[in-house]
Amino acid sequence: MACDNLYDYIGRWMQYIWSHSSDSIELIHPDVPLNELNGIDLGLCFCIGVEQGYLILRTKQGVFKMKHCDKIELITPSPFFWGDCVSVVSSPKVHGIIDLILWDSSKKMYKYAILINDKPASRYYNSEALVLCEQW
Repeated sequence: MACDNLYDYIGRWMQYIWSHSSDSIELIHPDVPLNELNGIDLGLCFCIGVEQGYLILRTKQGVFKMKHCDKIELITPSPFFWGDCVSVVSSPKVHGIIDLILWDSSKKMYKYAILINDKPASRYYNSEALVLCEQW
């Protein structure tokens, strides 16, 4: 599903399938230094704005300005962002930081990797297994 107006993308989660190694640099805003995108695959993004006909996309790696293209797939909103403090529902004393957000297209659901005491947890969590918490 695509939006008719670029502003309709603001506040939406999406898969923006673009890879620095194989896709056109014409999609990148001319003010973005190419070395900032070296080795980056955009993938999961959250649109935070529109500027001069470019979508402003937040990813784990940073914020990028990219043109609209046919490689965008709008997806269900995520209840969490990178860097959010969360606790594990089944173990409320376990707190972590959202490090990685993955979208499973076939199951239409998110999986989250969290850091606990700056170390990766041994498993991925779904949305229902985590809750936002105050910084501990």
